[in-house]
Amino acid sequence: MDSQAFQKYLKQSQQLSINSPTDKKSSMDLLTLIDEHLKICQGQEAYEYFFKGEKAFYKRQYKLSLKYYSMARKVPNFRFFCHRATANVFKNGGRIDEAISFAWKALEMYPTDYLTLKTLENLLQDNHKDNEAKSI
Repeated sequence: MDSQAFQKYLKQSQQLSINSPTDKKSSMDLLTLIDEHLKICQGQEAYEYFFKGEKAFYKRQYKLSLKYYSMARKVPNFRFFCHRATANVFKNGGRIDEAISFAWKALEMYPTDYLTLKTLENLLQDNHKDNEAKSI
């Protein structure tokens, strides 16, 4: 997969991911886009792992997505995707501080990623609520 095609995918997936949590059509379109790219990159191991990671991520299977992303080392900025998935793994495990740390790491690499920004916003709100509850 060439750099230009990959950048195009990232833009398309970013646009679809903004609505995917609340819009079933956007969610289905996003998964279709990922499946199309999985077919295109057959035989390119790093990109196959990456798109398998994307599919798992958008299905909210964060541990599985992290496994695939970590095997996609030749994909540009693969660490961003690992950090984003790790933030969600920690979030689901109730480890808010670690999740916040990994969300920040992801945003250092890609500061406009909508889903990571939303995740961080929710984590900070949860952290604030937890701190308020502890002080009562």
